[in-house]
Amino acid sequence: MSMLLRRARRSLSAVLVGTFATMPVAAAAHAAPERPVTSGDVSVTLIGDKPATATFTVRNNSAAPVQGFGIRLRALPVPVTVDGDFVNCYGTRDDRPHALPVTCLFPVTLAAGTEYRVDLPVRGADAAWPGQSVYEEYDVDSWSDAATASWRQLAKRTGPTLGVQPAAEPMPAAAFEDRGQSTSYGQHFFRVRQEAGKRPDLAAVAENVTARPGETVRPGAGVRNAGAVALRPNAEIVEDGQSRAKKPVFKITVPDGVTVVDVAEDCHRYPDGSEPTSDPFANKKEFLCYGVPWRTSPFKPGERYVPAFGLRLDREVRDAVGTVTVVLDGDDNPANNTAQYVINPTSPTSTSPATPGAAPATTVADSAGGGAGDGGGLPVTGPSLIGFLTGGIAVLLTGVALLVATRRRAPRAKA
Repeated sequence: MSMLLRRARRSLSAVLVGTFATMPVAAAAHAAPERPVTSGDVSVTLIGDKPATATFTVRNNSAAPVQGFGIRLRALPVPVTVDGDFVNCYGTRDDRPHALPVTCLFPVTLAAGTEYRVDLPVRGADAAWPGQSVYEEYDVDSWSDAATASWRQLAKRTGPTLGVQPAAEPMPAAAFEDRGQSTSYGQHFFRVRQEAGKRPDLAAVAENVTARPGETVRPGAGVRNAGAVALRPNAEIVEDGQSRAKKPVFKITVPDGVTVVDVAEDCHRYPDGSEPTSDPFANKKEFLCYGVPWRTSPFKPGERYVPAFGLRLDREVRDAVGTVTVVLDGDDNPANNTAQYVINPTSPTSTSPATPGAAPATTVADSAGGGAGDGGGLPVTGPSLIGFLTGGIAVLLTGVALLVATRRRAPRAKA
């Protein structure tokens, strides 16, 4: 009997424990959210140097007011600046105070359960990679002692203040003190799509070369910026949050009878940049080049980029033709997108085509150290035309003088 009673008590205890475990707890219903302030991803499209607006949303999810916050934007591979000298925004570089990275402080009171909007005016530059999309994380941070110290310096400035919409009450004086270190409310993506305000135009360039078997030549294969817009660094392309290899800029083909023995690091046989582990240059007839120098500086109009590209003659070749082809997305001028180089041309007509109306270009990079100059006239090796004319006139004058003197000395005939 006692054993049955104990079993009944255990069963009853288990039922009661299970029942209370499934009942909602009042305290849990009012628990504070894990992140009292939340935000979201931001996307903006920049066309040339025209202004645009990047809209950030910030929401106070808690049941109590939140005092102050900050937005930290990190640097991007494309030039983006805050379009306005706002008192509450500052940069980390003195020479470009409003170029990313930028931090904006908002000493306001976020009401409980309220969503706010920050409309940040931004501007790109009329120098871009066509259709380039990049992204970087941005941070929404809580107010801190460091933010208070920064704000006391920023408040001395004069000018407009970047605010929130709807308008929020300013932080009370007591809210600036004893805030401790900053806490991140979360990281989100700031995506920028940069479109050129003007269409780009790259022209293919190349030069004919002569060599004997065993010698190495450089055909000056590359591109010239024939357009009116500078091209910014060829950074990674991002689509739907996924990054992939940079898009190629131009393609170089190699004729038979030669082997590529030296090539710049930005020119690859395969579009994904992979290379065989042994004899990486043998039997390769086509290379895609991406333009390494443009990672750090814009490729200005009139400038030319010729990467290192050495070809060794394996045998005697004549009129061996290679090509350079522009494959840049957005280039709408196909007339100058192809150039040829000829190895050991046998006739004067075997020349690489010149671009009509092209001005002399400045070579911005040639990692091989070799130039791709525009060429000049043949040196003058004989007497000039002026020399011949001067000598002829002198001889003529001397002859006239002798004739006059002879006539004067001749005896006159007697009558």
